[in-house]
Amino acid sequence: MRNQLCLSAIPRRREEVVGDLTGDEAVLLHPLRREIKVLNQVGARTWSLIDGNRTVADIVSVICEEYEATREQVESDTLAFLKELQALELVECDPPAGGQGVEA
Repeated sequence: MRNQLCLSAIPRRREEVVGDLTGDEAVLLHPLRREIKVLNQVGARTWSLIDGNRTVADIVSVICEEYEATREQVESDTLAFLKELQALELVECDPPAGGQGVEA
């Protein structure tokens, strides 16, 4: 299924989205939708890790190393954040290898 979101999915930025890191925040622009999204420090860090190669689990691992939070909380927050970015058409998630995984 296209855009399935689970820990083994691989998120990638949509090509048309323009992003700029400003200090601890990021500003994302979707020019086709004429919408702007401002990300806080953790959101900006997560955005920087979305490279089309890392899985959601990989991103969660990095965030866990850099911020004081439980893995369970980071997984939940990251999946919710990525769902929001998907809804805003800022990211797409490729299905996990083999197309398997539990949808979040």
